[in-house]
Amino acid sequence: CTFYEAVQKIADICGIVLEREEETEEVKKKRSEKEELFRLMDWASKKYQKALTEMPANHWTKKMIAERQINEETLLTFGIGFAPDDWKFLTNTIVETGRLENGKSSGMVNVKDGNAFDFFKNRLMFPIEDVNGNVIGFGGRCADDDPAKENGRKYINSEESVIYSKSRSLYGIFQAKKSIITTKTAVLCVVIVTGK
Repeated sequence: CTFYEAVQKIADICGIVLEREEETEEVKKKRSEKEELFRLMDWASKKYQKALTEMPANHWTKKMIAERQINEETLLTFGIGFAPDDWKFLTNTIVETGRLENGKSSGMVNVKDGNAFDFFKNRLMFPIEDVNGNVIGFGGRCADDDPAKENGRKYINSEESVIYSKSRSLYGIFQAKKSIITTKTAVLCVVIVTGK
């Protein structure tokens, strides 16, 4: 049964009458927009993950992963992927499927002088998930020899959107959720990483 049906059954057992508010058109539209953005971000995450698996062992991403001793289980658990060195890796499909506005509002696609292009390019990708496991944004890390690193842009995050707020998001919260519930403990550390 659905969550609502479960709540209704419990309310019936306890003799509680639930009042149900009808959603306004504005609320329905906003919920629908969020759901579409979640689908788009999930699709992008899977494309990035697939791209990483297709990289040869001597590619900078694979070398970086090996140097940091990140194993296959961790790659899968955190959905780590790769945004290829291609300005249209996601954009072409997004445009062809009529989702350019969603691509722009999610921060995955930029438009300049009438040309649409990917926000992330040639970066190791880290999906940022909400507590329910929905991909809401990405963090991207460039190669050590990438000119972007010299401009102070070694790491970039998705732009803020309807589903992603940097100040309200915590990387890894979905993966930590089970442990937090089981142990009833959460330890939060703030680490500022510079350099390698």
